Amino acid sequence: VDSIRAAESAIGNGQKVPAASETDTARVARKVLVAERDLAAGTRLTAEMVAIKRAGLGLPPSMRDALVGKTLSIGVPAGMPIPEEAVS
Repeated sequence: VDSIRAAESAIGNGQKVPAASETDTARVARKVLVAERDLAAGTRLTAEMVAIKRAGLGLPPSMRDALVGKTLSIGVPAGMPIPEEAVS
């Protein structure tokens, strides 16, 4: 019976969730949208202006297409995450 319980425990519950020890790593390893070059306020974004990098906090890569054609309300330095509030 002990062997069966050990096998059941090893299989788990089928839900994939990050371990507590992975939380800090996930925060800094998360990919986000960043400015490919210095972008001034008023710039209309193109795909070439938006890069995907591991920068921690910011907009997810899945939003890249939604940003193209939008105008920046503030400037964003090269390599910095593009904040959601900067896009109109």
